[in-house]
Amino acid sequence: PALSAVLFVIAGIFYAIGQMLPPDKKANFHTASINIIIGAIVVGSLSIASTSLAIASTHLLSNFTNASG
Repeated sequence: PALSAVLFVIAGIFYAIGQMLPPDKKANFHTASINIIIGAIVVGSLSIASTSLAIASTHLLSNFTNASG
């Protein structure tokens, strides 16, 4: 989640810098900021999914070891 937040901040900086440039450079910075935001969303969703997967697998393993013991 921290990396995702940092990526959102970097995307905002790219977008703000792009607003001060000529149209062709502005488009490049805008595209880069959108790509960074998409990356931040992917990182955030993977982070949440990995945490829930880890919890589910821990419960599964503890149930399996309790049932077989």
